[in-house]
Amino acid sequence: MEKKLQGGLTIVADEEVRELTPEEFSLWDDLVEQSPHGTIFHTSSWLILISKYFKKDFKIFGCFDGEDLIAGCSLFIDELLGGHLKYASSTSEFTQYGGFVIADIRTTKIRGNEIHHFLIIKKICDYLHEKKLDSNYIDITNSSGFRDIRPFIWEGWNSEVHYTYYINLQNNIDQNISKDIRKKINYCIQSSIKVKKSEDAATHYNLLSKVFYRQNFETPPKEFFRAVIGLLAEKNIGEMWVAETPSGDIIASRIILWDKKRAYAWSAASDPDFEKREGNAFLLYDVLKIFKERGFKEIDMMQANTPRLKFFITGFNPNLEPNYKIFKKNRVFFQVLKIQGITKGIIKKYFLKQK
Repeated sequence: MEKKLQGGLTIVADEEVRELTPEEFSLWDDLVEQSPHGTIFHTSSWLILISKYFKKDFKIFGCFDGEDLIAGCSLFIDELLGGHLKYASSTSEFTQYGGFVIADIRTTKIRGNEIHHFLIIKKICDYLHEKKLDSNYIDITNSSGFRDIRPFIWEGWNSEVHYTYYINLQNNIDQNISKDIRKKINYCIQSSIKVKKSEDAATHYNLLSKVFYRQNFETPPKEFFRAVIGLLAEKNIGEMWVAETPSGDIIASRIILWDKKRAYAWSAASDPDFEKREGNAFLLYDVLKIFKERGFKEIDMMQANTPRLKFFITGFNPNLEPNYKIFKKNRVFFQVLKIQGITKGIIKKYFLKQK
């Protein structure tokens, strides 16, 4: 897989880029697991789940060196405006990360690393262009582990910086929470609110429906959450936790996912009708302690770009982590918008809805 250049540099050569078949998805999952860029949201089982419930095709494009899969990119394929525009994205509903995954070549040579990184990206992007996947609009939001997007910028792509919060579970959790969070936790302790594991997807769905209704968002189908809970149990990649009052009312719910790198605070909901809304803070506090005891080093809160949620999460003293989106639109994209009389604001709302 590795080729040596003069001076000890490491680089790949004679690569082939092509779409992976379902029979090759295990190769992709192995790459996702060992690459610093891979997350649970890149895995084939997650892509299949999202594709099924949100009616989007997905494709995985792999870069091979011989028989070795050394890099790749996952994309959902969608159509806009009645099929007039083709839209490819690494993200979808309930899927904030995706896109590029490159094998760790394990070398301290900066030049060799960058040559390897740049050439692989160019190979895959050239292939996507040849297959017309970026003929209208393509956007790729990479995980926070994927830092170097210069090859895209130099090829004319646009870029945006997004953020997430990581909570370091190796720190003392009690010493890192704010007075406000501590007050909420104490209230729940005094009120005999308990945290327990649950597999009742309907509970999470019902709480989330209330939250989405107040925000004027459409709630995904209940069957989707049942499928998620089923997948988590089958693959041992996550679980659901709830906060329960002494009377048996569930006031908050969280679904936590994980891979071999970290845990992810994937979905959370609390009952907006409950008189005191401290349950969400108490639930997160207990979950953090549980995952710390299990040996997890960090949890990705998957939020930092919404002011309301930002204020809550910073009460746990997290670290701010950037991740980068790159995107490209061609002339057809703008021509169709013009013909259809669609404003940039409307199309932006469509994209936000997908997230």
